Amino acid sequence: MRALLAYLNLYKASFLEALAGALKNVWTFLLPVALLLLASFLGVVLAPLQWVGNILWMLAMDALLSTYLYFMCQIVEGSKTSLKEWKASLGRYFWAIMNFLFILWVARLLLQLLLSQHPQWPALYLGIQILCLVAFNAVPETLYVKNTHGSLETVGQSFRFMQENWLAWLLPNVLCGVGIWYFIKWSPLPFYVMAVLLGACLHLLMAFRGILFVKLDKSTHRQRLHRLGR
Repeated sequence: MRALLAYLNLYKASFLEALAGALKNVWTFLLPVALLLLASFLGVVLAPLQWVGNILWMLAMDALLSTYLYFMCQIVEGSKTSLKEWKASLGRYFWAIMNFLFILWVARLLLQLLLSQHPQWPALYLGIQILCLVAFNAVPETLYVKNTHGSLETVGQSFRFMQENWLAWLLPNVLCGVGIWYFIKWSPLPFYVMAVLLGACLHLLMAFRGILFVKLDKSTHRQRLHRLGR
């Protein structure tokens, strides 16, 4: 019971801080939808260039992800930010993201080379993808909170965090994911309204994740029980 109370208090404090940080930068609630629209537009524009267009699109996606993580970092830190910082945001995490995606690409090639002829390859590949989704679930937060640069450093830090905090981290993420899924499935709202609301919800979830990551990373289970389990 004490542990349950401690983690409920932890989640409550993290949510309130996330909400306060996001409201301080209220314009960022539109950032997920804006970046998604820009990504779609670039995909259409670059599609005729074939493989060159694919490379340019992937580089653009890297830059857009860097932009989002930059502004999310400001929210998690409680700072005031503005769209004027977009130039700095494009390259802030560009190479860190690139390094991580590169090691995933290499790992995927090796797996295909070694196991693609296995009769259970589709099931094996699905299982590996699920394991990676769990093991590297905290990679975005690792990139901007721990400020990792090398791919192995990012993988190592994220995996260590998940080893130590997997239940406390995954539980609220799974519950929020289920809630968002039901919202998408049953919402009677027009598509464009639902897209904006969904983007805002995901944005708040990302802010919550960032603050929760900081709190979990800077404390132990015993410390949380002592401070919050009352």
